[in-house]
This record gives sequence, C-alpha cells and structure tokens, in this order.
Amino acid sequence: MSEEISRDYVHGVYTELLAREGFRPKTDEDGDIQFRNQGFTTYIRISEDDLPFLQMFIPSVYTLESGEEDTVALAVMAELNRQFKLVKVCRLDHSVAVLVEMLLAQPEDLGGSLLRIADVLVVVAHEFHRLMSAALRERQRQAESELDEDDLPMPTRTVN
Repeated sequence: MSEEISRDYVHGVYTELLAREGFRPKTDEDGDIQFRNQGFTTYIRISEDDLPFLQMFIPSVYTLESGEEDTVALAVMAELNRQFKLVKVCRLDHSVAVLVEMLLAQPEDLGGSLLRIADVLVVVAHEFHRLMSAALRERQRQAESELDEDDLPMPTRTVN
C-alpha cells in the first residue's frame, strides 16, 4: 500500500464495498465497521498500524456456559479449523468467534472476495452450532447409557 493511504481511506473503501453489496454498514464506538450478515452482527476491524491487514469476524456465534461445553467446543473448533480454508474459529472469553484474517495489497481488492468471505463466516457459524449440538447430544447419550449400566443388578450365581 502506498504511504498516502490512511485508515480513513481504507474504512471508506470497505464501507462503500459493503453498501454496494446491499449491506448497511455503520461504524461502532471502537471505529470498527459493523453490519448484519444473514442474522449475525459482523465486523471489519482495520488496524491503524497495519492497513493491508483485514480482519472480518462474527464475535459471538455461541456462548459457552459450562466446563463441559468448553471441552466439547475445543474439539469442534479444531475440526472446523481443519475443514475450512481461511477461517479461524476461536474462543473469546465465554464466546466462540469466527473470523477471517488476510492481507490485501489494496483495500479495493476486498471487492472480489467480500461476499464469499461474508458467506463462509455464516456457513462456519451454522456448522459450529450443528456440530456442537450433535457432540453435546452424544455426550448426554453416553452419560445416560453409563447410568443405565450402573442400575443393572449384579448377576447372582446359585449353587446347586
């Protein structure tokens, strides 16, 4: 990027690209670009000291409410990080976030990938929910199965 490009310029380009694709971007209190993306509040963060670096993310696709959920979520996050290109699924405090990070030679370069990035964030968010629900159901089923085994009477042997 040339030296003349500023954070405000990058912000303006990203905001215009989003609006052109039908999103309604606004700037939040931190200066990030915020928009609704298929039901998810999504952000673009622009780093003042690294303008070519793009970070687009959904900060909370799932809230972790227990240690058990946290353990299951780690396995689901690892699986999704393995399956999907460019996407990171990670834990932020008690939430699961989905993000894409990349370098752009020029801010205008986002235009060619914007919709695909926005779509993959949502796909991964939904896939996280699906896999998390399935894993929690399986853990519950296993726990119930173990309880059932504990309830079985001990076999007795009769002596003739």
